[in-house]
Amino acid sequence: MLRSIDPDVTVETSYQLYLAAKPLLTPGVRVTELGCWTGGLASFIAANYPACQVWGVDRAPRVIELNTAQHT
Repeated sequence: MLRSIDPDVTVETSYQLYLAAKPLLTPGVRVTELGCWTGGLASFIAANYPACQVWGVDRAPRVIELNTAQHT
């Protein structure tokens, strides 16, 4: 889990996680991003790999509320 106020750190970390997961993103795979915060990585994977099931999980209720409105 990563929390950073520097958006560049967050984006770079998400990109590296995506590169590590990319070979595994085949149809039917289930992806869970723990501590998803903005849902950026989970939503990117969901949009680009529609045959995968993707969930973003965070313990901050307000974050989940905001992201649920933005991502389905």
